[in-house]
Amino acid sequence: MGVGPIRGGGGRGGAKGAGKAGKGAASNGAAGKAGGSTSGKLDRTSSLVGPSGLVGSSEVAATSVIEQAKQIARSLRNGEITNQAEATRRLVAGILKERMDIQSKALEARIAERLSEDPRIAQTLERIWQRGDA
Repeated sequence: MGVGPIRGGGGRGGAKGAGKAGKGAASNGAAGKAGGSTSGKLDRTSSLVGPSGLVGSSEVAATSVIEQAKQIARSLRNGEITNQAEATRRLVAGILKERMDIQSKALEARIAERLSEDPRIAQTLERIWQRGDA
């Protein structure tokens, strides 16, 4: 037994009233569509908001890391830190302590070594240590 064509709506000479009613409903439902897209946008941004209703404190943490890097650069320039490798290790140690509450000399050394091996990051660190408190 074969499946016949779907009747009504669409095509030539189909159900004329159904087609017009469908178009009218679609135009009247535009507000509903707009509301749906707005709720989609809210869903995307709601993931950024924490339980208190405030956006996370990544800016505050970034500012403290920048201040820490400036202080280390000043110490390097004043001779309190002997070389750039030690300065990088201290920066990594500060970030690990502040952001992850971890104190591990071995981990600090491994991360600092990997950072100095990457040419792009090494160049950025070089600029940071050269600029000092800029």
